Amino acid sequence: AAFPVGHSHWGTCVGTKISPRASAKRNMVSRMRRGWRHQYEPAKPVDGGGSDAEERCTPEEHAVACAGLQQDSPLATERDRFGSLFKREGGVQKYLKVRNCILTKWQEDLSSTLTVDSCVCEETSDCKDIMGEVFSFLQLQGYINNGLVSATENVRVDWAGTEPVDPAMLEYKLFELLKTVDMEVTTERQIRKQLEKQLGRDLSEQKKAIRSHVERFLSGDTTGPPPPPPKPSARSGAQERVIVVGAGSAGLAAARHLHRVGVDVTVLEARDRVGGRIHTDSDSLSVPVDLGANIIIEAEASSKRRVIPGQTAPPDFLTAICRQAGLSSVKLGTDFPLFDAESGKRLEADVDQRVEHLRDALMQEARQHLDDDPTASPALGQALEAALARRQEKGEPPLEALDRRVLNWHWAHLEYACAAPLEEVALALGDLREGGGGAASMVEGGATKAMAALASGLDVRLGSEVTAIDYTAGAPIKVTTAAGEEHLAGAVVVALPLGVLQAAACAFKPPLPSPTLEALA
Repeated sequence: AAFPVGHSHWGTCVGTKISPRASAKRNMVSRMRRGWRHQYEPAKPVDGGGSDAEERCTPEEHAVACAGLQQDSPLATERDRFGSLFKREGGVQKYLKVRNCILTKWQEDLSSTLTVDSCVCEETSDCKDIMGEVFSFLQLQGYINNGLVSATENVRVDWAGTEPVDPAMLEYKLFELLKTVDMEVTTERQIRKQLEKQLGRDLSEQKKAIRSHVERFLSGDTTGPPPPPPKPSARSGAQERVIVVGAGSAGLAAARHLHRVGVDVTVLEARDRVGGRIHTDSDSLSVPVDLGANIIIEAEASSKRRVIPGQTAPPDFLTAICRQAGLSSVKLGTDFPLFDAESGKRLEADVDQRVEHLRDALMQEARQHLDDDPTASPALGQALEAALARRQEKGEPPLEALDRRVLNWHWAHLEYACAAPLEEVALALGDLREGGGGAASMVEGGATKAMAALASGLDVRLGSEVTAIDYTAGAPIKVTTAAGEEHLAGAVVVALPLGVLQAAACAFKPPLPSPTLEALA
């Protein structure tokens, strides 16, 4: 859960020097309404309402979009969980019908706890055999009964189910089971299912090991191994606790979900407030001003919602949180004019449109250059300036001063979207603009109110800067703060900002895996 970065003004100024941190930016809605629909296709003007065919969507489409899922295709996590169901004829369609029905029911009333019984209707009457299982999965994953709503009472984390399967115990239990079944009529799948009931675990990933042991048993080796000694669990008793490091939106959302499913969770935050980069200044001016993220973009299911194959668009949880907390919001329009800082006058429509089309053309040419030479990896800023220079070499006149200022504003706005100077953004990754979005709004009184609501009822300890995390195998995880306090836990959720992790402000023992370090770099 995170607010899209944005800043709202009734009008924004175009100056001669623009940096991503100092210049005023056009509203997030303007970026999406006037941004590119596809990385190779220049934008076409889109009015505030859009066509009926694009804007209209069914309740089911809206509910699935709000969850950040795909309506007609399960994600990898869903395939992992319901792999056996999906192998049956019509299994995927059956699952999607139930899943989408549950999501739709949840969106009908975000303020009350959804129950599995309320999801059974005429449309899903033939799917009762999987309704409970799908409901539990969606709830445990946070797709339903999220935000400030409580989960149903039967949802609790099974710590034993989170421990790795002990190969020795698996082998011992399997051989004991094989000695009691009739191998002439019992299938391998039936054996695995019985073993899953005994161990309380999903053994889908152990199919090869189970098959190997069964073949050994059938070859005449029926003795089997002795019972393995019991292993002490690092997550027993008081250590069935999770520590979340960081009380920004991600950390608070994780803690809220863990708390909802019955986990003892503590949040450690270095600052004297919650919210991270979501922070409202209520003292400096006569009105509250959001200094960081402040705009909520509601999910929208339409042809403008671009979802990369195999991935999903961000889920729309913050809208639910604001509604559940009773927070009022102000919807934003799409008319955000530009003003020239030198003349103080509003930018003429023909100038605005002319430079916007130039911006689109330069972006397209820069991307085409990368397609023509995939080995080239210039920075986005360098590629854009090179594209402009090529145009002028072909006889186009130099940009007028006003046009240059407006173009600089567009590049600053793109820096704002990428959260970095364009000289530091790779051309291959610089086209990070959304392909559409729903209504945009701001929380009355500031976005911090939403974070305060998310933190309410949680054990949040401010002024607790975490400096070390020792997750040595076989022992409880030890989290140490700058004040020397030590906290033990069975698991830790690290929700620190990227810059903090890159600066190695928190020491990990053992060091983080190489792939993680490479990703952070």
